[in-house]
Amino acid sequence: MENYSNSVSFDGDPQQALSAASTVLIANRFSVVKQESHQIDFSGPGMNSTKQDPLVGASEVIVHVKDGRLTVVAKLGGVASMQRFVSRFPLWLGLGMGTGFGLITVAVLAGVQLFAGNIGARFPMIWFYPLLALLIPLLAVSPWFFLAPWIGGKLEKRTTAALDALLVSVGQVAHAA
Repeated sequence: MENYSNSVSFDGDPQQALSAASTVLIANRFSVVKQESHQIDFSGPGMNSTKQDPLVGASEVIVHVKDGRLTVVAKLGGVASMQRFVSRFPLWLGLGMGTGFGLITVAVLAGVQLFAGNIGARFPMIWFYPLLALLIPLLAVSPWFFLAPWIGGKLEKRTTAALDALLVSVGQVAHAA
């Protein structure tokens, strides 16, 4: 399960720490899966947008206090699904648009041949135009082949930074209480 794991030394009240973590995660639409005296397991709502709170990049979060350590372990399933989306969507968009434009081009060229009375006559390089109609949309989305890994990396860094901040702030809140 572990894509992220971090811990800090902790000598405060474990119940306060778990309560503070619950407050933050439940406010971000996480649900409690299992609760014990020293550990709470959460399930995340999933990440649907890069504009969401970075904590929702974690699909599962376990917060536990044991042996003087406050630990957060998380699976970054929301980040992984967004990484897949930003890398695949532009490719499928380009292929879909290119195929559509290619088919329209073939239909237009066939119509021109039909109305010109040149049935059976050959256009020079007739397959060049549909191929061009396929390649132009792929060329238009080609920057995404470089942007997608960068965006995916930024999402992962934002989520791990948010989990680090959660860990530190929960430790401080529980220590101060």
